[in-house]
Amino acid sequence: MTAHRVVTDHDELDNSGQVSHAAIDSYVNTTPWVIVSGTAGAVPPGSRKLVAGTGVSFIDAGPGGDFTITATSTAIEQKRLLFRRQNLNLINVATGSNIALLSTSLGTAPANYAVVSHPLLVESTATGSLVALLSGSEGSYGSHSMAQLSGSSVLTPKNLVVVRDAWTGLHLTGTNGRDVYGLLQVQSGTLTGDSFNDTIHRSQISFVEETVINGSSSLQPVPSAKIGGQTVQYSYVSRTTIADVPEDAYLSNTIFLDIPESGTPSTSAVITRTRFIAGVKSNVAAGTNITFPTYLDAALGDYSSKNFQQQVEIHLNGVLLNPGTSVLDPNDVYPGTTPSAGDLKFVFKLKSGSNISMTIY
Repeated sequence: MTAHRVVTDHDELDNSGQVSHAAIDSYVNTTPWVIVSGTAGAVPPGSRKLVAGTGVSFIDAGPGGDFTITATSTAIEQKRLLFRRQNLNLINVATGSNIALLSTSLGTAPANYAVVSHPLLVESTATGSLVALLSGSEGSYGSHSMAQLSGSSVLTPKNLVVVRDAWTGLHLTGTNGRDVYGLLQVQSGTLTGDSFNDTIHRSQISFVEETVINGSSSLQPVPSAKIGGQTVQYSYVSRTTIADVPEDAYLSNTIFLDIPESGTPSTSAVITRTRFIAGVKSNVAAGTNITFPTYLDAALGDYSSKNFQQQVEIHLNGVLLNPGTSVLDPNDVYPGTTPSAGDLKFVFKLKSGSNISMTIY
């Protein structure tokens, strides 16, 4: 495009020599693109006026000077985006319960401000943690609720949290082996922009799973027996702007972890694991106490201070076994006579040459 600056002030014709009005009119009326300074009159019929749009400004220095076009990125910087923020603190779900009450003092509540949703409220586009408000028909704090903020599908509400076993990092499973998720919710009276606390702006997770009825999927509460007594971690949905995303966000991952208002990362659980491998030296009958050196060529680990079902993994020839608690609840493998020596008992016989792998979290 070739743009021409059109005369808008007679003074601009000084020292231009002899130019007739007809010549000026002819030139102006055939100019395809016109840049007009100030508050000029009508644009010539054959021309188009260059106008500054949103985030764009013009500075016209006049004849012989520069015509500067400046564009700002405000609109792009304020673009909203959703991402998952992890909370790595341990949450103990009460036995017989299918909800988890979160705490700011323990670091299990979301760290940034609430963005509240409710059927009677207009959805906010504010930045912060997306939560459903427990009020009226949506239920109350301390009880399981299906309150949710609608998302792109019935299975992906915006307040859906991803839940993991805190010790293994694996999905928890509910009815028919379906993955367990949660809905992040906040008690009645909380407003968008409020900080979470342990008094009047308390938060909770109501655990849910997918159900399919007549070919249609939806979320339903997880039975308490499937989630109660578990230790979990979760990640929730937060909204931010492009301007607030640190340059190194995808290098250090700092934006994806909870950062309290003080700017210090919340105390996170450091999960370590130790693996022991031993070979079975001879055929062993079911229920025998498998111990080193009688039956094993190497000692297994001390798990006496651990929860055998949640913090110990046993693989036999590469196959993960289902842990039990005792001979009365054995499953595949259960603690042996001396846990501090790594002893194990199996409900089936072991063959010589088998390999046992024990991982302690």
